[in-house]
Amino acid sequence: MSCCGPFVPKLPSFNLFFKHFWDGDAHAGSPGDPGDVEDFCQLVVPHGPEAFNITTLGAFQAFFPALLDIRFLNQDPAAPNPAIEIPLGSGRWYLVVLVDDVHKGFPNEYRIAYLNKGFPSIETFPVPLP
Repeated sequence: MSCCGPFVPKLPSFNLFFKHFWDGDAHAGSPGDPGDVEDFCQLVVPHGPEAFNITTLGAFQAFFPALLDIRFLNQDPAAPNPAIEIPLGSGRWYLVVLVDDVHKGFPNEYRIAYLNKGFPSIETFPVPLP
């Protein structure tokens, strides 16, 4: 018998609408251009042990519904850079560095993406922040 009762798996809340371009170099920031994926997500700053890996994994994380088609940076320099705007219409563009699944096979499964601020460069991030 547990002192705290049974554990109930919980999904993150997806509270921000986003636009994701698989070929960000060609389309990111074009007004009215539909994204390859538009849906809801949660934007977070890493904490705990993963916070020390921000230089290799990305300074931000976004959580998405399970199996959503979020694409990440390809190691081929000729490949387009996938970009994501969170929240939609804010001008806050991120480069998608890595994507993976969390709690795979469980009811609380979701997808995580590691993001770098500013796309195509940090100079394009809006100031002041909207």
